[in-house]
Amino acid sequence: MTDAGVLINSALTTYAPLTTLVAGKIYALAAPDGTVAPYVIFQRMTGGKILELDGPADIENPHYQVFCFAATQAAARDVGDKAKAAMEAAATFEALLVNDPDEYDPESALFVTILEFSIWNQ
Repeated sequence: MTDAGVLINSALTTYAPLTTLVAGKIYALAAPDGTVAPYVIFQRMTGGKILELDGPADIENPHYQVFCFAATQAAARDVGDKAKAAMEAAATFEALLVNDPDEYDPESALFVTILEFSIWNQ
């Protein structure tokens, strides 16, 4: 089974409407210092091995968050919409949106849409 993080990276970085909007600035865990918005960060929030009575199943269900940063709330939501579409279009895993709040990050002075997904990966 391919790691869900590898599959998510591929789904986000190969979805043209998203990569065009953020100029390819899609990162795992953290953006490099000085990265100019808009950009996307994704990270694993929970492990996801499914256990059966006879041991681990051949499927996992981790939760991932995708953070979509931009200079305005509308722009962050637009990046979020593109990231959501990228995740839902993935053919190698199933992504179910669990939550999608909007926030403001005073440290970076940027708006962020946070997408939380339940991922099903075999």
